[in-house]
Formats: sequence, structure tokens, C-alpha cells
Amino acid sequence: MNRSHIRLLLSGVAIISLVSCNNADNSSRSEKAKDSISKEKKIILTNSEIKNLNQFFTCFSEIHLPSFSGDNVPDSILIQFGVYYNYRKHFEMFKQITEASRASISEIPVIDTAFKFFGFKINKHQSIEGIEYKNKNYIIPNSDGEVYRFSQVRELIEANKGIFNAIVEIYSASSGFTGDINSDPDSWKTVLESDEIPKSEGKINAKIRKVEEQGRIRYILLEYLN
Repeated sequence: MNRSHIRLLLSGVAIISLVSCNNADNSSRSEKAKDSISKEKKIILTNSEIKNLNQFFTCFSEIHLPSFSGDNVPDSILIQFGVYYNYRKHFEMFKQITEASRASISEIPVIDTAFKFFGFKINKHQSIEGIEYKNKNYIIPNSDGEVYRFSQVRELIEANKGIFNAIVEIYSASSGFTGDINSDPDSWKTVLESDEIPKSEGKINAKIRKVEEQGRIRYILLEYLN
């Protein structure tokens, strides 16, 4: 066999090897992509889980929580949520300032609430828009008769172990809304007057972490994007 034949044979081997490597690389990438997709799975929720998640996300929609992303929640959001969550759910914690129709709450339950729902403590106590901070208390104007806002989870996907991405729809209704916030929206049309039917305000994308404590499940909000 002459040298030219040997060179042709070596070239052919190199080309075959290169194609084989490329195919192996493509196959590896394909498998990685499949693994990535397989790690994300849509969760089939029970009625009880739906109600719990609706209640959880309603805590944020009813106080008009601003969008945030990343691993650090701004103090302003922690303060806003901690104050107004307790105003709605634990009004008895507030002291009334009658001469100005205002109410005040100690910073302690605000800290605890923020940590429970977001997993972060407030770094710096301060006044923010609509909320005054003074002498370790948060002070807000009394209010009532506001539009009622609530949420319904539309989809829940497990991204990683214990971490979920959620698509949530927000609705607004009159302050005296008496319908079932967990009902299918179509059913409202059959039991409510037209002016009482909640209106969709659109969807948000959220990320949450599932936490189990003493046999009970709760969630922590990691991301909230309008």
C-alpha cells in the first residue's frame, strides 16, 4: 500500500471519528434536555390543596403586593405586607389613634409575619409610602369598603424538589362580595347578579417553596411577577 492510500484511509478514520463524536455530543445534549424537562412536572391538585393555595395567594393580591424577583425581598415589601396582612387578619393587634382616625401596630408582629411568608427578616425599619414608622410602631390610616381582591391558582409546576412555579389569576370584586372565591368563574354567572361577578385583573407568575412543619404544610413566596 502506497503512502497516498494510507493518507486517504487515515482521513476517512478521522472523519468517521469526528461524526461519531458529534453524534455522541448531540445525544448527550438531548439527554440533558430530557432530564431538565423531566424534572419539571405539572402537579395535579386536590380540592383542599387548591383552596389552601388560593388562600395563600389571596394574602398577596388583596394588599396589591408589588412585583419582586430574586433572592432578596426589599424591606418596603416586607413592611407593606406585614402591616396590611395583620390589619386585615388581626385587627385586634392595632391600637386606635382616634383623633386622626389612624391605627398603629408594634413592629414585632410585622417582623414575624414577614418572615413567615417570605423567609426574610426586615433589615431596616422605616417609613414607606402610606405607612409611618415611629417609636417601634407602624402607623396607617384606618380604611374600609375597599375593592376585594382574591386569587385562584391556575397551574402549579414543580421545578425542583420543594420549589414550585405557579400561574395565578387575580380577581377584583365589591367589598361586600359573598360568593365562593374557590368556585369556577363560570359558575359565578349562574348564582350572582351581573354587577357582582368578579372581574379578572390578569395573571401573575410566582415561585414558592413548600415547607412542612410538625406535619402541616405551608408555603413561602420566593418570587412574584406581574
